[in-house]
Amino acid sequence: MSCKYAFIALTFIIFLLLGSYVPLNAQETEETRPVIKKVEVKGNQRISTATIKSAVKIKEGDIYDPQAMSQDVDAIWLLGFFDNIEVEVEPYEDGIKLIFLVTERPVVRDVIFIGNRKIKTKKLEEAVELRKGDYLKYYLQKSGEDKIREIYEKKGFHLVDVKSEEKRVNGYADIIYNIDEGGKVHIEEIDFVGNKTFTDKRLLKLISTKRRKFPSFLFPGRFDIDKFNEDIEKVKAFYGGGGWLDVDVKRKTKYSTDKSKMFIEVLVEEGERYYVDTIVIKGNKLFTDTEIRDILELKEGDAFLPEILQKDSQNIRAAYGRQGLMNTNVKVSHTYKP
Repeated sequence: MSCKYAFIALTFIIFLLLGSYVPLNAQETEETRPVIKKVEVKGNQRISTATIKSAVKIKEGDIYDPQAMSQDVDAIWLLGFFDNIEVEVEPYEDGIKLIFLVTERPVVRDVIFIGNRKIKTKKLEEAVELRKGDYLKYYLQKSGEDKIREIYEKKGFHLVDVKSEEKRVNGYADIIYNIDEGGKVHIEEIDFVGNKTFTDKRLLKLISTKRRKFPSFLFPGRFDIDKFNEDIEKVKAFYGGGGWLDVDVKRKTKYSTDKSKMFIEVLVEEGERYYVDTIVIKGNKLFTDTEIRDILELKEGDAFLPEILQKDSQNIRAAYGRQGLMNTNVKVSHTYKP
């Protein structure tokens, strides 16, 4: 019996196009660059000028360096207090003046949840990371949407829609999470597609996700994505343990017209089953090849079963151990043949 096997080699080729790029001010020498006579900060309201200047390495009396100025802008960004940073350069005395123009991020005045009837506000407040008094960070605002969605999905509300908005007032912002809970979704059917070797009934016994059935208070048929991902891995392990090493398992979900029922298709690509072609034994001195082969449960021509292979390794170690060689190490390597 033959097994299909293929190699895939991916080569990433990156071409660097080298031209006659000349950096701005490349022809300027240090002698011709102006001297920074003054450094100012404008636009800050809550964050002190001293705090901003502490992040800046450029000092009055330095020779103007565009690269150093760009690095200072990055350093101010890293403080995490600003929405926008610009730099103005003005003639000043016998040199120039650098002005860092900053726009502060608003402070979160309140976090508001609208539309949550099934989940308490306190639970949602604990889930989102934005707090009153924080400087607004947009990635936390967005991650709050995901965290709220996860809470609802674990409760069976898989059609929940969460969108956030901000309302700014005098340097403050109210963050509003608008929640459309949708209806509770129940699993109506779980079907396996593509499984040729094992029946749906056999595979259904492997998974903990179940469809809704009577009585519904005992078997509500709720869908938990984390639990179902574990179920997918159980099915993969089941096939892999039987020699289907290339098995792939995915999920496809459909809903009824009123969105109250979920129909799950578990898509199985079994691939080829692997069999043992040849068994080679190396490094054995105390026992002959024949004696070791007699220990093995896995034989040439058998389906490749990882669990049996592990058991055979343990049995070889045990045989050596009975002869007083307690530290015998057995390593098994295998290669795939087309």
